[in-house]
Amino acid sequence: MDFVNDNGGPAASNPAQNIVSDHENSYRELALRAAVWPGDPSVNNPQLYFEKLPSELPADFPLPPDTRLLGSLARSAVRIDLFLDSTLAPDQLVEFYNEKLTAAGWQKVTPSGPEQMGGFTPAFFSMRRNHTLFCQGSRGPSLSIQIYQGTNATSDVRINLDLSAENNPCDQARQRRQMDQPMRSLIPNLTHPSESISNLSGGGSGGGTNGWYSSISLETDYSPAELAAHYNSQLERAGWSLKGQAQTDQIAWSQWTLKDRNVNAGESKSKIETVSQNEEKNDEEGEAWQGFFFIFKNFENPRNRFLYVKAEKVQPGSSGFEQTTYQLRF
Repeated sequence: MDFVNDNGGPAASNPAQNIVSDHENSYRELALRAAVWPGDPSVNNPQLYFEKLPSELPADFPLPPDTRLLGSLARSAVRIDLFLDSTLAPDQLVEFYNEKLTAAGWQKVTPSGPEQMGGFTPAFFSMRRNHTLFCQGSRGPSLSIQIYQGTNATSDVRINLDLSAENNPCDQARQRRQMDQPMRSLIPNLTHPSESISNLSGGGSGGGTNGWYSSISLETDYSPAELAAHYNSQLERAGWSLKGQAQTDQIAWSQWTLKDRNVNAGESKSKIETVSQNEEKNDEEGEAWQGFFFIFKNFENPRNRFLYVKAEKVQPGSSGFEQTTYQLRF
């Protein structure tokens, strides 16, 4: 790992020649240690720059007015992060980069990531943010801009540049691979209550050709029944039809049928269609889909709740619903 001084050059091994004090240099080393993870394949000889762009970027890299460059992290020669503070509003910042980058030949694309995965919103993505993505052709670099609400009416701006073509979001083959995972559209993005929620952890989403699931752990004073009412309304707006539910002090559960969400051919556009209480809704291939939703209160930690939601194909059986067993650990 290399460390740089206030002029952007490497810190000298002779303490008398360093511009910064030993104490400040220790902070630099700690910051770099915290910023990179051992074994990360994208990291190679990382360098941390304070109030300065790395040498891999041109000096005329566009920086908005009324914006302060806090520093940059070159994880490698092709992976660079910039950190900015700005008094401009998020919309003004997006407009600035949209104008500058599109004029330079960059293409704006729709981001794809955990916020499009379907299911419970992870803690990181539950924060209010703006996410804009650009790429320079299908075989060129890409640039991601994420804007969060900072302190004192400032905008916290984080820019990631990938100068390689490996993860280019405009790569058509990459887009086709993403379209081959349409099951994520079965479960809508589920947002959490705006108040009294903390310590979101252990979340995840995944699945295969027969369904999709999502889970998360959080701490709250809301009862399982109160949480169920909050999330159930989102499932209903996404076209889920409630078949049955029950609540106790320790658990809330519900079972659903799913309206047609066009999971074939990578489409995620919903079709609004009436589903009677006794009718199982089939997808375009004539296969029925069902949903399960559970909320558990932890006996050991009364504020902890574990949430699990799953959508899956109905397997043949006398009841029309697959008998599924879940093994849960707290």
